Formats: sequence, structure tokens, C-alpha cells
Amino acid sequence: MKLNQTSMNKLFDLMMMTFKFQIMRIKYPEEIYQLTMNHLNMLLEILSKDPTHNNDIMELVKENIEYFQKVILFN
Repeated sequence: MKLNQTSMNKLFDLMMMTFKFQIMRIKYPEEIYQLTMNHLNMLLEILSKDPTHNNDIMELVKENIEYFQKVILFN
């Protein structure tokens, strides 16, 4: 499936609205961590299903997941 520029802009706007909604619903600081980890894990899952993905991007996502896990352990 291919998207033209207008459709891509609408998709991006919808994604941003969803993200903002998730942020607005956060009640406790720990939920920011949970939301971030959820997004990073889903990104990793999407990348792993795509045979054309860039390994550097996947490694960067994995590094960030490890970083966030370490940060939360120190608090």
C-alpha cells in the first residue's frame, strides 16, 4: 500500500493526537516509563517483522530499551 503526501500527513497527525491523548491520561510518573517502554517495544516488534529494516535502527531501539531499564532500576 502506498500513501500520498496528504494521507501521510493525516496519518502522522492521527498518531500525534493519539500520543498526546496517552500523555494527557498519565496520572503517575511511573506511567511515563511504562508508556515509553511500550512504544519502544512495539517499535522493536514492527522492525523485526520488516525484512528490509535497517539493523542500526533496531540496535538503537534495543540500546534505548536497556538504558531505560537501567535508569528505572537506579530509582
